[in-house]
Amino acid sequence: MLTNPCCVDLSFVDGPNVAYFGYHHVNYCTLKLVVEKLEAIGERPLVVMPYKYVQPKFHISRTNVQVLSEQDWDVIERYVDMMVLYRMSTSVCV
Repeated sequence: MLTNPCCVDLSFVDGPNVAYFGYHHVNYCTLKLVVEKLEAIGERPLVVMPYKYVQPKFHISRTNVQVLSEQDWDVIERYVDMMVLYRMSTSVCV
């Protein structure tokens, strides 16, 4: 748990790019591996994921829908609780 989040160096992780790497679907096991590797070398990862990818099911293409497994949900819930995963809003103002 962060005591003072303003004074912490973070390593930003582009969640979709990491989770899609080498697959045609979002692979939360790959994301978990990257987070664990960063933590092992003393980094504080912050995974940024669009809100769409932390829903029970979502379109990954026009014809394919991915349904998240219980294992995927465990990773998501754990990282949200640990403040490691940030769910980005679907509407971003610039």
